[in-house]
Amino acid sequence: MPAIVLLDDFAGSGTSYVRDEQGELKGKLAKFLRRVTSSSEWKDIVKFPETAVVVALYVATAQALDNIRAGAERLEQQFGAKLELIPVQLLDERLRLSPTSQEEFVRLVERYYDPALEDEHTEKGGTKSLKYGLAACGLPLVLHHNTPNNSLFLLWAEDSKTVRALFPRFSRHRRES
Repeated sequence: MPAIVLLDDFAGSGTSYVRDEQGELKGKLAKFLRRVTSSSEWKDIVKFPETAVVVALYVATAQALDNIRAGAERLEQQFGAKLELIPVQLLDERLRLSPTSQEEFVRLVERYYDPALEDEHTEKGGTKSLKYGLAACGLPLVLHHNTPNNSLFLLWAEDSKTVRALFPRFSRHRRES
């Protein structure tokens, strides 16, 4: 069976891959499948469902896998594409911090949160607050090239006037000053 393999380094909540926005599927996978199925350049090469779409994630959370799998069912209905999800390293749920966690770091998160970090992009994760990262993933995670916005905000707090992040994030979504 022919396949298209999509590789990515990290999935925290899964919402950047596929999400429902007012009944319309959005995200990387929906955008990719929309482009492939509407492009004359691809039509002779890719035929769904005969062509599989393999999504290989180097690091992922269970939350991300659940969200992507739920979206994959709808993507298959809409585009006919069957998605196979392959996580290389699954982050253990015990790593996550939440308001009920007993770690001292939680007190710092609660004390120093800067709500000015919230914007239209952060709401796509389903929670307004970013204290525990996008979609409340609560990850104590820093990657070599950037800090995911799914991590605890004190780790990445990009553009905050009140907090100096330990590992400032470099976002693709730049705010207007």
